[in-house]
Amino acid sequence: GFNKKFAKWARAPPFLCINFVVQDLNEENGAMRIVPGTQDMTDIGYPETTEHQNSRLCPVLAGSALIRDVRTHHGGTPNFTTKTRFLIHRVGIH
Repeated sequence: GFNKKFAKWARAPPFLCINFVVQDLNEENGAMRIVPGTQDMTDIGYPETTEHQNSRLCPVLAGSALIRDVRTHHGGTPNFTTKTRFLIHRVGIH
């Protein structure tokens, strides 16, 4: 599901998170999914179903970094493999 814990920052200035990718992430092992444009929402509500349908899968290769605004609605996808998926992050860059 989509991560709603940052909803309290909906009216906050841009606030970045860096996710360090230590293994390939794809549709099989739980790549991140984002809803483009939700970082610009001015209310604290959550995206409607149609906005979730506009979400984008973010497959990336190991050694990459995902830099994103924490206000962007995001979430992991199911991991259909037998291996644990790791995604290291650093929050708090203004």
